[in-house]
Amino acid sequence: MRAAEAVRWETVRPRQPVKMLFCYMRTKAWALSIMMVGFLSCQPSAVAMLYQPTLVPGMGDQWLYYHEGVHYLYHLYEQPAGKLYGVYLATSKDGVHFQEVGPVIEKNPSADWLGSGTVWKSGDKYMMNFSESRAHQSISFAESDDLIHWRRLGEEYTSHPDPRWYEVGRWDCIWPMPREGGGFWGYLSANPWRRGDAHPEGLTYRSTGMLESSDGVRWAAIAPPVFEWGKTPELVNVEIGAVRRFNDKYYMLAQTWGPYPGGTYLGATGPGVYAFIGDTPKGPFRPDTGAFRFLGNTNARTRSTHFARFYEMPNEVLANHFLFTRSFKAWLAPLKKAVVDAQGHLTGLLAGQ
Repeated sequence: MRAAEAVRWETVRPRQPVKMLFCYMRTKAWALSIMMVGFLSCQPSAVAMLYQPTLVPGMGDQWLYYHEGVHYLYHLYEQPAGKLYGVYLATSKDGVHFQEVGPVIEKNPSADWLGSGTVWKSGDKYMMNFSESRAHQSISFAESDDLIHWRRLGEEYTSHPDPRWYEVGRWDCIWPMPREGGGFWGYLSANPWRRGDAHPEGLTYRSTGMLESSDGVRWAAIAPPVFEWGKTPELVNVEIGAVRRFNDKYYMLAQTWGPYPGGTYLGATGPGVYAFIGDTPKGPFRPDTGAFRFLGNTNARTRSTHFARFYEMPNEVLANHFLFTRSFKAWLAPLKKAVVDAQGHLTGLLAGQ
């Protein structure tokens, strides 16, 4: 959540069974801090967090899917500690109290580690993507009938960086967005070629990766989306968390963790999530200069906020992210309501019980 210029506490009654207390926070782009329910600190408190697995050493990136009154929380898990081994599932009926189900996907034995993903519906099947790292990252897929039992699809479905537009290296986590007229756009963390002698047609600005799919199962890389940074310094080490249409604009959540040239980014040494607004699904995406920092903290030693995603509910849109304690243990943070305010800024309502 972005740091507050003014704070208004209010009780909100969601139409779904997520029972929360929300804090509305209006911000300046350079303001840096986060407010958690019941305390003001950049150090996450386990009491204020929602979930951490107990049957595996640790967790990583998280994404959720809602179906028939159940919140399905998927997250990366460590096995052993410090090594991302697969995808883990926990479920909840209220969005606050989660019960562990266990591993649902394990990395291929040939992969060094398994990376982030998402879940979406394609026809009568649920689909999941996740990256696996070998010489370079590639993206694999699995399908499910019930959101609990998952079957890997064959190698013919695997997505690799297309060297026409992208460095053969980073290729991580497709975020699918429904495409008008059918099919999907996909956004992912990737490194498009920058302009130089070897790539005279490369980009002159930082961007990310993009794909498209007619059925949500087979994906094809396309040229990267357009960015217009204006006077805002470019982010480094960008991860794309989510993209969604609100009204007639497209809002992108992009995470960066540094290290930053000169040691800081807009005054922060710690990780942050930043909001961009696009005119079309392909851009141009521009920093929301009136409220650029969506989530952030000032101190890199806390690493307290990370990787926000949109979470679709039947009647509203939430956002989820995770937080690290100083001991570098990840927790699911309280869910937040994602709204666009009267000025067109993507705004969060900070959630707690």
